[in-house]
Amino acid sequence: DNQLKFRIEAANYKYDILERSTNWAIFGKNKNFKENPPVVEGNETSLRLIFSIDKRDNPLFPLSGVLFDAIFEQTTNDFHTHGLFLTMKYYKPTFGIQNFRARAMLGSRVGSSAEQHTMDLGGVGTLPGFKDKEFINGNRFLLFNFL
Repeated sequence: DNQLKFRIEAANYKYDILERSTNWAIFGKNKNFKENPPVVEGNETSLRLIFSIDKRDNPLFPLSGVLFDAIFEQTTNDFHTHGLFLTMKYYKPTFGIQNFRARAMLGSRVGSSAEQHTMDLGGVGTLPGFKDKEFINGNRFLLFNFL
């Protein structure tokens, strides 16, 4: 099942500083929570152009195929940025219901150094085994994962 998609998205964001309001947890006594990440306050309007080619056998639990996404984003109002983000995912069956998965990601954004626009790596979604956002990358990143 091959799918070719082109999408245009528009959104408006309002960034405010969110103070930590609790320091307790149901599970875990005396757990210390880290502060919320700082953001630069302001309003932002985002326009995204998204192009996608999906040749996976199943969009939810793929065993084989390729997914390619390209996103161009332009923001205005208090933050004037533009960025390009590319993602490719590859799935290949190995044995049974197991498969080999590879992911390559490339991202670049220019125009703002505000915390909400930086690209950080680390943690479950990008680099398992490292702390969340352990690698502060700035406005560009390149990532390869093989599972």
